[in-house]
Amino acid sequence: TYKGAVDAINSLAGSNITVSNAVLTKGNAHQLASISTSNSHVGITDGIILTTGDADFAATNNTSDVGNHHQIGGGYQDPDLQLVQSGNQNSIAILEFDFTCIGTIANFNFVFLSDEYNKYSDGLNFDFHDQFAFFVNGPGINGPYSNNAENFATVSGSSTLVSVTTISGCSNSAYYLNNGWNDSGDHTSSPCIHDCNASSFNDHSIPYNGFTTKWQASI
Repeated sequence: TYKGAVDAINSLAGSNITVSNAVLTKGNAHQLASISTSNSHVGITDGIILTTGDADFAATNNTSDVGNHHQIGGGYQDPDLQLVQSGNQNSIAILEFDFTCIGTIANFNFVFLSDEYNKYSDGLNFDFHDQFAFFVNGPGINGPYSNNAENFATVSGSSTLVSVTTISGCSNSAYYLNNGWNDSGDHTSSPCIHDCNASSFNDHSIPYNGFTTKWQASI
């Protein structure tokens, strides 16, 4: 279900979190939606989805290359995302909000999913590399991004950032689940086309070719 920024962020906040000033500053309104699923493979049953394409793709299945028909254009170039992974940026969605918490730690659970897995995930031969970042700035944070923000979306226990090239069957495969519809006719030069080192299954109710295990960012 498509969600406005305020409703989306309010649905994420726990009992000890207060949120405000939620705005989808870049992207299309159809790139933000709520999710509710009983599927145990993804690891998150309720939350929101922020996508590079139309969020209605999440309600389709993975029996064909249908993701190509759910794209939403946009050529904004974000300087912080350029530090995560350089290159031309397309279809960016940026959701911004303020939050305060009671206590010393705020936890944020996320899963990174992409239909570019099994097609563009080798990082060498192609120019399409989905990525995700969770920038936070505030008291006690002194990171390298705008307003001294730090990116809390990293591979578990490391400083490795999150994209289809950093987590796949060829890199950090312990954190990757391969659900790929096989592009047998396209992109066959990719050494990671089958993501052979990853745990694999064929859950056609999940439309994305691959995704990470669930991570918790603690701030």
